[in-house]
Amino acid sequence: MFEISFINQLLESNTKELISNEKDGDELYKVLLNESDITLFVKFLDYKVSTVTLKGVNFDLKYLKQFSGEYKLGFNIYDGDPENQLFFFPMKNNVDCCGMELWYLPTHDKIDKEKFNEIYLHFNKSGVPRNYRTGWTW
Repeated sequence: MFEISFINQLLESNTKELISNEKDGDELYKVLLNESDITLFVKFLDYKVSTVTLKGVNFDLKYLKQFSGEYKLGFNIYDGDPENQLFFFPMKNNVDCCGMELWYLPTHDKIDKEKFNEIYLHFNKSGVPRNYRTGWTW
């Protein structure tokens, strides 16, 4: 999985575009990885990496489960959106991020057959989403 030092290297060595800058230290960058279909969105809060979004990678659940001891599934029934959510928290000790979140449109009858191509890595513990609407939290 990505380490913060690796993310900084990606920012330095690839084409990046500043999408928003709300105040000093709070910025969002879109990073186009050279010769790849993968796009990163890197959000900084107070000059620190807060969230990294990977788009264009097809991970399977078996691969993602190795970074966290557990995950929670949230069914998005409250606003009519057909996508579901997976939350991985806490992460294992050798992983720099403290939580991982996925949104996906179910296409199979079993979750372990799904491919996930948009993944949110959270590096700020207070920013890790919790699915309060279905009653569970960390």
